[in-house]
Parts: sequence; structure tokens; C-alpha cells
Amino acid sequence: MVMPRNRHLLCVILILIATPLTATGQAQPPVCKTVTADQRLEPDGLNTSAIQAALDGCASSNGPQTAVELSAGKGANFTSGALYLPSNVVLWLDAGVTLNASTNPSDFQRTASSRTQACDGSGAIPMCGTLDPANTGPQPAPRLAY
Repeated sequence: MVMPRNRHLLCVILILIATPLTATGQAQPPVCKTVTADQRLEPDGLNTSAIQAALDGCASSNGPQTAVELSAGKGANFTSGALYLPSNVVLWLDAGVTLNASTNPSDFQRTASSRTQACDGSGAIPMCGTLDPANTGPQPAPRLAY
């Protein structure tokens, strides 16, 4: 015998099981710029500069959200180092597009000209997530006191 309290729970479970679930994708914001896989500005064949130039070109203060589209029109494989996404700009990958991370750790090395904040807020070149001076491995992240 089902207790009255459990009967409501059983009804909710049955409704959830009987209700078909449909996945809906996020609507694409208006495309500001499109980058294709054949746009490689670096000598090592990376797409970083082309993607970053498109992201920077779409940046606007207080404007509506826009997208930089990585198009599968001329190949579906992109390879990039670190990217900076300005406010209100999204990176939109077409169906079938793959954005690969560069396998060269120095493509992610932070420098004095990096646009990201220092890990500790001091303004110094951040040490967390950076390579050691010999470029042989990462330096340990600083411990944060809470």
C-alpha cells in the first residue's frame, strides 16, 4: 500500500518519466566576423592570430552580444594558443568544427604584454600557469590563504 505522502512523489516521478525531454541548443548571436581554418597567420600554422583579430574586431563597449564564428567552410580543424574573449563576444563553433589547443606550451606562456590579470592581483607577471625559466615544466601555483 502506498502512503499518501509517497503517492505524490510517485505521481511526480511518473510524470517526469512520461514527459519527453527535448534538447534545445543555444541560439547563435549575430555573427560579427567569420574565421575559416585556412586563415593561419603564424608561421607555425596556428589560427591564434586570425581568431584573436576577429575577437578584437567584434569587441564593443556596452554593445549587444555578437559571435565570432569558426566556420567549417574551408576545413573543420583549428589550432590555437591562448585566446582573450572580450565582453559580449562569444566564440561560436559550427557543427563539426574542432578547436584544438596548441601542443607547444610556450603558446600559453604569460608575459608582461598578456591581457589577463596576475594571479595574485599584484600587477606582476603571473607565476601560476607559467613555465619555469628553462621552459621544461610548469611552475607551481601559489598557495592561497583563506
